Amino acid sequence: MSQSTESDDSSLSSGSQLELPPLRTKARGLADLFGHLTPPDDVDDEGIITKCITQLKSTVDDHEDRMRSLEHHYASSPNEIATDVPTASSFERLQKEVEGLDEVVNERDIRVSEAVEDIGNIKAEVEGLQDFMENGNIVTDEHLREILPTLVTKTDLKTDLEELRLATKTDLEELRLATKADLKELKTDLEGLRLEIRAAQNYRASRFFDEVQSLPIIRDRDGVKRIEYIPTPLRQVKHYWNLHNQEHASELVRCLEFYLFIDTWPFKALDEADDFDHVDVDLLGPLLHTVPTSWEEAVKLSPRRSVYLLFGALGLRYDHFSEQYAKMKALGTQRQSATKSKALESQPAIREKKRGKNLSSGSTTEPFTA
Repeated sequence: MSQSTESDDSSLSSGSQLELPPLRTKARGLADLFGHLTPPDDVDDEGIITKCITQLKSTVDDHEDRMRSLEHHYASSPNEIATDVPTASSFERLQKEVEGLDEVVNERDIRVSEAVEDIGNIKAEVEGLQDFMENGNIVTDEHLREILPTLVTKTDLKTDLEELRLATKTDLEELRLATKADLKELKTDLEGLRLEIRAAQNYRASRFFDEVQSLPIIRDRDGVKRIEYIPTPLRQVKHYWNLHNQEHASELVRCLEFYLFIDTWPFKALDEADDFDHVDVDLLGPLLHTVPTSWEEAVKLSPRRSVYLLFGALGLRYDHFSEQYAKMKALGTQRQSATKSKALESQPAIREKKRGKNLSSGSTTEPFTA
């Protein structure tokens, strides 16, 4: 430092000996604030002050770099939007969670803005102090009282920003997982709703030529719900009614194995007829003494009972189509009788022969194949 500066220093020191502590006291105070050892008496005081302020400026620059990185990270974060259509109650719950996240993000933005402003103020004060010293001026207690409290109160800025970053990251991850679980549950609920709608549509089927929708199954295994589909194209009611025929036993078994468990077989034995009030016994025939252990065996024992169960699984009304089939069969028998009567009247010679043939044929319960 020049002689003029030294003389100014001497005059200031002598003129304000009682008001300001010596430069050595200031240097020791700064060294203690920044964690340096107490400097020896032969160490330049201004060098110590310059070193401390340089260290402070480096810390501020590091904070600025971290702030830019943090802002860039949040600016580039993807915003995932759910594509499934939730129910009203679930949508309200998700909306509240998103609003809570908005509050977290807004609070984060406010704290980041405040931190950026604080860093700018600190940087300006440090640069102003450096310029003041480079111009040969003396750092007094008044200057230190103005800048040091601000610096001390902002020493935890880095910790605050790191805690904010981790807390926001944790909140986002928790919300993502919760939203993912909610959407998965909603997807299962919606699929169950579709299943009910399809079953209701099948229930409205009233003719053998009406189409039947195959239904998905929601299986719960160890608390995990999974949706399964049967690879069956759109069929008419008559397709499933024709499963009474033993020629289609394999198709009947395939459908039953997908939709039902063998323990749903009604009236396994006489002492297990718990569903008497829910099943038309006359419709299905007499009780069976043999308990089937597989669907193959069940289909062989009673195709009618097996088709009845499949109709129930598909939402179809077995009793309705059974009555309809009986009416169709009765009409067919009447037409055949009328035709045969006319033929017998026109051919009296073979009437007795035709009558004997009809008596030997008997009534059947052949499936509907039209």
